[in-house]
Amino acid sequence: MCIRDRTAGVDYDKIQAMLDNATAKKENAVLKSYFQQQGLSEDEISQAIATFKQNKQQQTEQQQNANANLQNEVAAAQKVAEQAQIELAATKVAMTLGINAKTLPYVLKMADFSKVKGTDGKISEDNVKAVLEQVIKDVPALKPIQEGRLTLT
Repeated sequence: MCIRDRTAGVDYDKIQAMLDNATAKKENAVLKSYFQQQGLSEDEISQAIATFKQNKQQQTEQQQNANANLQNEVAAAQKVAEQAQIELAATKVAMTLGINAKTLPYVLKMADFSKVKGTDGKISEDNVKAVLEQVIKDVPALKPIQEGRLTLT
């Protein structure tokens, strides 16, 4: 008989349930012993154990909530950092396109940067350039003034 045949009938959920049950019994025994040493009656011991378990559950829930809040904050910070990286890349590309510094904020606000990441997950300068060129195409007033052209005021 090989090892695979021996483990085929193993119910890991049942094993975990047995371990959880044994742990709970041991915890109850330890708590009961502690409260008996404190001189509590059986009723007081039962109440003290229930209170202890309730407090433990509340602490677990608070810890889970705190972890969820931290995960949300990390995700928000990552999003802000990513947006800053995209805007930095867009600013660099905009300068190479000759976009005026005064109109740059408007170009950046109108640009749809949702697809500037390449397949590798990094910001693609080619995609950023295409997005900025689309804004200039859509709003010709933001088009860079060609050097060498004189404008009369």
